[in-house]
Amino acid sequence: MKVTVREENNWKIIDLDGKLNEVSSQTLVQEIDTQLNNDNNKIILNLEKLNFINSSGLGSLISIVKRVSQNNGKLCLTNLQVFISDLFEITKLTNIFDIKDTVEDALKS
Repeated sequence: MKVTVREENNWKIIDLDGKLNEVSSQTLVQEIDTQLNNDNNKIILNLEKLNFINSSGLGSLISIVKRVSQNNGKLCLTNLQVFISDLFEITKLTNIFDIKDTVEDALKS
């Protein structure tokens, strides 16, 4: 998975491209830890190009939302593909995550 970080309006936007699985989850969690260690606690995960997620990927996202919350931060997920959105609905993860349609919507929150 490719992870790209950019900044806009004091938010760190992390674009994910590829598959979020047991291997790539570690990379993502490390990037989140790096951001939190640098006092960047407003994070948007842009899932527009994420084309696969498994249980390890879901577990890492749950871990990330906890880490961000413990650092008094805010985490938004954006641009969920239909299959990911359906998965979040089925697993009731929509109750845990702040999900916005677009990055622009998340920047306004």
